Amino acid sequence: MHDLSEYEVSTPSDGEIIIRFKNCARLRKQREIVKKADLGFDPRELCELEKMHLTHPRHPATEMGAIPTNIEWEETGCVWTFKMQT
Repeated sequence: MHDLSEYEVSTPSDGEIIIRFKNCARLRKQREIVKKADLGFDPRELCELEKMHLTHPRHPATEMGAIPTNIEWEETGCVWTFKMQT
């Protein structure tokens, strides 16, 4: 769903990986739509909805044991930390 230029994935360490969306096209598009439509809310609220999907227990990544342990906002995207469930 994201172009390879949009994110960086860390080298796994102690069963943990970090994915940094450094230039998120989805967030840029959401900002554009929210501004043009004068919706009056932070476009990251749409990302919060997506976050609920990605952290759902039945999401494929979660079912494979990759549990999101931390999600932080940056100016141009977000940073997800995943820990493999043992």
